[in-house]
Amino acid sequence: MYRLAISHCLVSLSLWLTLPMSHADDQEILPSAIAPRSTVTLKGPISSWRERASQWYKSDDLKSRRRQMRQMSKPLKRPCYYCHTRNFKDYIDSTYLISLQMMAISSEQDLKCADCHIGKRGLTVLGAKSLIQWRYAADQGRECSDCHQDKGHFKRLNERGERSREELISWLDQHGSKLKLPSQTISAFKQQLSIKKSLNEDIPANLGSPHLPNKDKSPPTHRQR
Repeated sequence: MYRLAISHCLVSLSLWLTLPMSHADDQEILPSAIAPRSTVTLKGPISSWRERASQWYKSDDLKSRRRQMRQMSKPLKRPCYYCHTRNFKDYIDSTYLISLQMMAISSEQDLKCADCHIGKRGLTVLGAKSLIQWRYAADQGRECSDCHQDKGHFKRLNERGERSREELISWLDQHGSKLKLPSQTISAFKQQLSIKKSLNEDIPANLGSPHLPNKDKSPPTHRQR
């Protein structure tokens, strides 16, 4: 009887392995760049970022908020405990502020996590461009709303943003290599800035060979109360 059951299982497994891959698997999106392991945060007190991040939620209902956060964790491929403690009564110190800032800015620019992120460190084309500007803003003591119009998907600059194009090009000349992004990505973005094209235009697809995100298994540290 056991042999017959095992035989049926093996037959089913062999049939499953011979099935063609789904169309969704063929359409898997590979990252255009890989984010550096080190993270930086933008200016401003944590209380302000906490208030701004609260606008990310679409509902005051706790269950709805939990569902929304689970949807957020999927493209990032991060578990709940990446930001929350095991009892969900506190937060992880090393990821708390950066998470608030990401939530706030994605809400203010009307973006989803998947618009920029592919897994733990993989980035889309928009994610690679956003990383450049994020590091520039942090280095200059600025933040996204200083240069980008609200709800603009990072496609519309305000007057200060238009004036900052040359500054950003000069900054990339000095600090671009530290970002560990493909040189083609940085060169294409600098060209975009120099000829004053709209920021919503795509960087050419041939940015170099895509890389898969590395798994960071280092345990997070807990924030002390």
